[in-house]
Amino acid sequence: MPGSPGLSFFESLPVLPGFDDTFNEKNFRDLPDDWVLALTDVRNSTSKIESGKYKEVNAMGAVAIMAMVNLTGKFNFPFIFGGDGATIALPSDLKIQVASALKSIRFMAKESFDLDLRCVIIPMSEIRSRGQNVRIARYGVSDFYSQAAFDGGGVKLAESLMKDDTLSEPFDVDHITSESDANVEGLECRWDEVSNDRGEVHSLLIEVIESDPGKRMSLLREIFQKIKAIYGDVDQSKPITIDKLRLTLSNQKLSVENRVQNGHLPKWEYIKYWIKLRIQWLFGIILMGFGMKSKYVDWSLYKPDLVDNSDHRKLDDMLRLVLAGTEIQRYTMQGYLEELYMQNKIVYGLHHAQSALITCVILNHHREHIHLVDGNDGGYAMAAQNLKLRKSRIETN
Repeated sequence: MPGSPGLSFFESLPVLPGFDDTFNEKNFRDLPDDWVLALTDVRNSTSKIESGKYKEVNAMGAVAIMAMVNLTGKFNFPFIFGGDGATIALPSDLKIQVASALKSIRFMAKESFDLDLRCVIIPMSEIRSRGQNVRIARYGVSDFYSQAAFDGGGVKLAESLMKDDTLSEPFDVDHITSESDANVEGLECRWDEVSNDRGEVHSLLIEVIESDPGKRMSLLREIFQKIKAIYGDVDQSKPITIDKLRLTLSNQKLSVENRVQNGHLPKWEYIKYWIKLRIQWLFGIILMGFGMKSKYVDWSLYKPDLVDNSDHRKLDDMLRLVLAGTEIQRYTMQGYLEELYMQNKIVYGLHHAQSALITCVILNHHREHIHLVDGNDGGYAMAAQNLKLRKSRIETN
């Protein structure tokens, strides 16, 4: 249902000029009462990542976002990519279509990748009845992509409900009667892992332990200023740069996209898509390499837009960052965060890898495409395990 009238809530929010502006509670607005949160999460993602399925897990985190982009026909709704899952806010008049898409995606995850995908839809009335809220701000990542920031504790509550098999049962999408395939056309996984000149990619999660919104935002602001002091400004710490982008020809890596698009179809469709990917690889090299223009796409802009439209800085009841860094910067950052942790001010998770992963969500190749970024070898998911361990230590003390 492209152009659902309820989406005007997000589109009407002022676009904040800088990510720093999301650390001000005055810039947030309550999510409307008649909206829902749709969440997905790969069950036992840590063990799947350790067995080598990190790219597959990442794709499952992105595929629900792609389906909702196709459902609404736009990027202008609140969502957050979490590496092994996603959080999406949409008007309740789309609930049936959303549930149908998520059920289809869950089936595909199991059949094509042997991954169990949690999928729930939780009404805002449920979130607020449990004493939490969801507040939304809108931050301008680039001229063509504005990203949602979430605050209020509601996302954290929704995630805890989803991950508890007993509590999640009433919200599972299987309770909603609807059957149709999800449209995930536009999900692409064609870039090789992206290294950087600093040598490492740091996936960082920081959750402030403070219930007062003003104090929580104040500490987040302070932490973010420290991060900038350690890593430099966004151009210095950005994990994706034009000069490091390389299209892959790896059968293993390209098979992820192929299985997402064709895993439920006859084998000849899979083979046909395999051939198509290699033809498009050659055209991609030529079109982007020579900056050629077609009737609909200026290919000289694609790589710069990819870098600009990447989602490596996010806020959803916690700070989520993917940063290019050195080993020394990592130790410095960890030392600072450990001090705050020992003071019971925060919990955090930090994972480092040698490269970043990109999963592409594409409406069209001319400007309307966004790129979901995670650290390789587990990234956000492994950082989340790290954070969970620290949180358990606080709770047992």
